[in-house]
Amino acid sequence: KFQSFVTHNVEKVCRAIPINASKDFHRRAKLKEVAQSLIDKQFPLLASFTVEKSKREWKVTFTRKRKPTPEKPVWSAKDFGIRPEEQYVIDEIVSLTGDDSSRAWFVQCLRAIGDGPMNRAIGNFKELYVQEKQPIKTTPGAVMTGIIQGIAEEMGIQIRKH
Repeated sequence: KFQSFVTHNVEKVCRAIPINASKDFHRRAKLKEVAQSLIDKQFPLLASFTVEKSKREWKVTFTRKRKPTPEKPVWSAKDFGIRPEEQYVIDEIVSLTGDDSSRAWFVQCLRAIGDGPMNRAIGNFKELYVQEKQPIKTTPGAVMTGIIQGIAEEMGIQIRKH
């Protein structure tokens, strides 16, 4: 049966997206901003949303425009377009790490910390693992993630891969 709306705990949705903010109020505000931007971009499934406190916890209710079907997928890459300047940074990271499967993760990181800090992470990676040829104990993608998370922490931003 088609459900015209779905309700979720705000904190769980924020962790899944991820929305990285230190205060609950800021996470809710960012969730509203993200949901509104999907509506503004005419995301094919989302008609509206509400964020309300229910008893002791905050809930978000998404009202659907239509039922998702295999013929009409929930979303496509064009629904979440990457700007050319973002594409350049992500392509450089993928080129350095060889980790094409983490492209979406690196986009999330870039959007969380911005171009300058992301370019700093790329520079750190190049210096340590390209120029100095330090050994990589895990994978290049994991090493890049660690560098990005370290820079984000310095900025007071938590970025977690879920």
